[in-house]
Amino acid sequence: MRYAMAAIPFLLAIGALPALADQLPASCGGVGATSYTPPAVTVPAVVLNRGTVITVTNATMAINGDTSSVAALVANPGPDGISLQEAVIATNNDPGTWNIQFAPALKGPTIVVDSGPNIKGLSALSGGNVTINGDIDGDGQPDITLTSQSGPATGVFVFSGGNTLYGLALQNCGICVLIKRPAAATGTTFSNITVSNLVMTNIQTEAIVLSPVIGEAAFGGSNPAAATHNTWDHIQITNNTITGSASGPLLGIDFGLGGTVGDTFQHIIIANNDIVLPMAAGAAAGGIVMTVGGGIASTNNQALDTLIANNAISAAPGSFGIRIAAGVGSASANLIDGIQVIANQISLIDQTASANELGIGINVAVGDAASDDANPNLRPIQYSENNIVRNIGILSNTIGEAGSFGIFAQAACCGNANNTIDHLSILGNTITGMELTGGASGGFFSRPSTGNMLSNLLVQANTVHSSLLPGSPHYSLPAAIQNAGIDVIAGWEEPENSVDGITIANNDVNTPLIGIGIVGGSGFTQGPDDPSSPANNNVVAHAQIFCNQIDQAATLGIAPGSGIQGINVVAGFDTASGNQVLQVRVENNLIAGALSDASFFANVGDGASGNSVSGSRVSVPVSCDPPTPPMPPKNGQCGRRPL
Repeated sequence: MRYAMAAIPFLLAIGALPALADQLPASCGGVGATSYTPPAVTVPAVVLNRGTVITVTNATMAINGDTSSVAALVANPGPDGISLQEAVIATNNDPGTWNIQFAPALKGPTIVVDSGPNIKGLSALSGGNVTINGDIDGDGQPDITLTSQSGPATGVFVFSGGNTLYGLALQNCGICVLIKRPAAATGTTFSNITVSNLVMTNIQTEAIVLSPVIGEAAFGGSNPAAATHNTWDHIQITNNTITGSASGPLLGIDFGLGGTVGDTFQHIIIANNDIVLPMAAGAAAGGIVMTVGGGIASTNNQALDTLIANNAISAAPGSFGIRIAAGVGSASANLIDGIQVIANQISLIDQTASANELGIGINVAVGDAASDDANPNLRPIQYSENNIVRNIGILSNTIGEAGSFGIFAQAACCGNANNTIDHLSILGNTITGMELTGGASGGFFSRPSTGNMLSNLLVQANTVHSSLLPGSPHYSLPAAIQNAGIDVIAGWEEPENSVDGITIANNDVNTPLIGIGIVGGSGFTQGPDDPSSPANNNVVAHAQIFCNQIDQAATLGIAPGSGIQGINVVAGFDTASGNQVLQVRVENNLIAGALSDASFFANVGDGASGNSVSGSRVSVPVSCDPPTPPMPPKNGQCGRRPL
């Protein structure tokens, strides 16, 4: 056997033979997701009674009234009354606070937005402070349907602040709702935009998008980013129903600062949406994504204070349920600070029937891809560097078993350097696996990924039932070590990355693989499409592992008598040297019904040498009920701290 564990030297083994035990010490408290109570989620009610009422009285797009102002349109609506198109144009020409409603007689009819001569769709909301309320009878459901007869023309475009879209059914959209800046806007704040209670079907690309420069030359490619310095403040996306088909959409809700410099998202709420995305074979969809910094020269963008809560997401096949990313495709110096991802229900199906690939339920990605991903011929290659994601709470989410990996957080890949995930709390989730990685290789890169860090992590009170990869009934030792129920890797085929300060406590892990795995540097080669650098000089420091319940002994990929237990710590794996796991503390873990500590190995596999582990069995502060509000440990200590 290539990885004969009996021949592998180990630096440190902690504890004597395990004593039989039926339960954890009482001082540990409860384990698993049921022992954690998430913080209350408050979503502001949608205000619909703002402004002067404009009543739409016909179901056409005709423009035959006086749209120079709202007063002029009311006085001279034309022979057929006021159309939705006329009402929108009048508000654009007459900025104020307006409330567009529909006459009761219009309940039921469909408005074809590209009907009539020279009409390609509904005019954009550019005047600001306009409510369009399609709920005629007040039951919270749409009574007005917008559709198109030729092509995906139904989209509603929002180019100003203060607007509310409510109670509309949208069919046959390319993008159903697009929120962006007007051309050349800089230094502007767009605030108080609400999209609520919409029902969207037959969507071609995306349902709801906030992307300031989408469709402009500044987005992506090799063009320089636009120095816009705009702010999007208090944006609320709630109670919408997004139903896709085999042809789309590719994304449900997409918030992206790509191709911009100095733009800000703040006080964002994405809550209580129902997203169902069934895709054709060979394609894959994503539920909710927030990308801060995307494309060449996209720098100094930020997202602050975001809530993503109580959304139901189903995608088949699915790439991800929720994705949070800073610094993508060579974007640098971008920041995400303060996101809570709470009580979302995610179900993904395998991306392909044959590949060993699962969709990721919740993905936190920093420094993801360089310019040679989208632009392989561009020289010099541009990298995603110095991006930060911090103060993130992933709390009480449920990620289903049918093809979802669970939670995956990665500080960088693909040649990118000096990216950071800091203060990440993962509490009370029911998931199918978790991986936290510092620097990793990728399909496109031309240099090592170095200097990337995960710091101040709290993984507590989760229930983990790991899904097995499709098509892999037999696991090798590398797969067993690196597919633990809770898996921490400082450098995956990359050098000089780190994980500093992680507490793993009160989790209930049920998997035939290793329950909890800590790896300093992994040099295990993934294949020709995923080339690696030497996995040298990575560090995991200040790790605490206590009061966890591992329901099964590790069996898959583990040779009998190998010494590997349900909790396993490896400094260097395969072609790896100089990696360190420092100051590991292990206490009071229940593994397959017996109190036991971790197995520790300095060097595992072919080519591993010069790696080291240091640790001790000491009393750790186990008075660590899941903190409220949730925050990661400070200097390796559990506790209650303000958010």
